[in-house]
Amino acid sequence: ASRRLGYTREEFTRLAVTEVLREIPSPEVLEQRLADPRTGASFLLEEREYAKDGAVIPVEASVSSVAWEGRDYVVVVSRDIAERKLAEESIQRGVARLRALHDVDLAITSSFDHRVAFNVLLGCALTHLEVDAADVLIQSPHAPVLEFAAGQGFRRRVPRDLRVRVGEGLAGRAAHERRTVIVDDLERPGGLVGRGALF
Repeated sequence: ASRRLGYTREEFTRLAVTEVLREIPSPEVLEQRLADPRTGASFLLEEREYAKDGAVIPVEASVSSVAWEGRDYVVVVSRDIAERKLAEESIQRGVARLRALHDVDLAITSSFDHRVAFNVLLGCALTHLEVDAADVLIQSPHAPVLEFAAGQGFRRRVPRDLRVRVGEGLAGRAAHERRTVIVDDLERPGGLVGRGALF
């Protein structure tokens, strides 16, 4: 544990448990839980350890009661579960995406109004892609232009009659080149200016 947290062995032995596991319950609370017959002589907690450099490490702490030389002690042994937490988060994201795909599929198959499907799709995009705003533009069957179909998250209302020529603006370039167009900083010198450039 001392190596994981960046302390020397001497430094680590001088630390109180609460200096490493700052959010762990007080000794009195731990003793009460250990005395509770429903808990037994040991139990597990998910806590966070604080390293010497300020890094926070998720751990599983095993708390148990030990008698030694006529005295009772509360012993806490922690195990690094950072990789397990990352795996759990990855699984949760995967499940959330599957649910989102199901919601979009349900919206498409249960309604003839494309706006309903687009709004469900946009809601999923904002949630799972963690973006602030998104919209859908559809290419007109009569001209090389993209027409606004739906949008969410914009501070100002996007005009319903918005039309972008294919090859112009970000959306027009993406449609013309059939690829994702990425702009790292919209406000950089010489960057994009105005609604037309964005769309």
